[in-house]
Amino acid sequence: MASLAACGERPAPSPAPAATAAAQPAQAEAAPLPGEEDAPKIEGLTYERTVPLVYADQFAIYCYEGGYRYIDMANSDKMLVVPEGKPVPGGLDKDVVVLQQPVDHIYLPATSAMALFDALDALGRISFVGSRTWYTENAVRAMENGDFVYAGKYNAPDYEMLLAGACELAVESTMILHNPEVKEKLVELGIKTVVERSSYEDHPLGRTEWIKVYGAILGLEEQADAVFTGQTEKVKALESLASTGKTVAFFYVNTSGNVVTYKSEGYLPSMIKLAGGEYIFTDLGKEDDTGKLSTVNMSMEEFYNTAVNADIIIYNCSI
Repeated sequence: MASLAACGERPAPSPAPAATAAAQPAQAEAAPLPGEEDAPKIEGLTYERTVPLVYADQFAIYCYEGGYRYIDMANSDKMLVVPEGKPVPGGLDKDVVVLQQPVDHIYLPATSAMALFDALDALGRISFVGSRTWYTENAVRAMENGDFVYAGKYNAPDYEMLLAGACELAVESTMILHNPEVKEKLVELGIKTVVERSSYEDHPLGRTEWIKVYGAILGLEEQADAVFTGQTEKVKALESLASTGKTVAFFYVNTSGNVVTYKSEGYLPSMIKLAGGEYIFTDLGKEDDTGKLSTVNMSMEEFYNTAVNADIIIYNCSI
């Protein structure tokens, strides 16, 4: 299946551009849309509308007159995007990250977002990256040409390089939550930093729909909608695929020797279903209501008891 939901590093499979709500699969229903009562009251700004979402539930985008956009990421950062030449409103909460367009010189350790920037033809907005190797052709080319500079992994950025290069925004994945001191240091140095949560989306197109966030930040909303629409159409074409009945197990082994596999509901089982397969674990993790973590650790014996009956076993070597 073509999707922009995957990570941008090797050796993951190559993604294709993403898709808008206008052409959603027949059975998809848009989530209840936050309305004006949910939109933050911002001094001097008039609420206009809320961006409709079809699959994503980890962010909301509120639009205000004059091109202002307020991006609210679930349990994470809040951003106010200010159009070029427009004033920054007063009275904002101190935790709101203010981004004044144009937003350039981005540091992108959140590798999964690379495909979305590529689909928006916005790689030129990125100056610094958190990986040396990529599978998207344009990212590979940008790295070879020196358009991207490796500025260290998410947990060990080159602060001096980022400051010298006038980095305007660091886009982190939730991996940074394991090293909160890094985000704190970036903010302390004056580098605006946000943690994107696309990995918490349950549906593949929910991850793809994060292109609307980057479209809002970069002033490329029409392009983002067009890309999302195109990707949704590709998934819609899969509706005619009959289930093969083939069962699939998907796992990797962590450094402790335990098997890490996926809960029965979420991104990966959805991908398998879209491709005509059936995830071998039918009720794994359903009793876990502690959070949105999509994986489950188990012993090799526990995994074997179920996986032995799978038609297809996939080992995730990209971890």
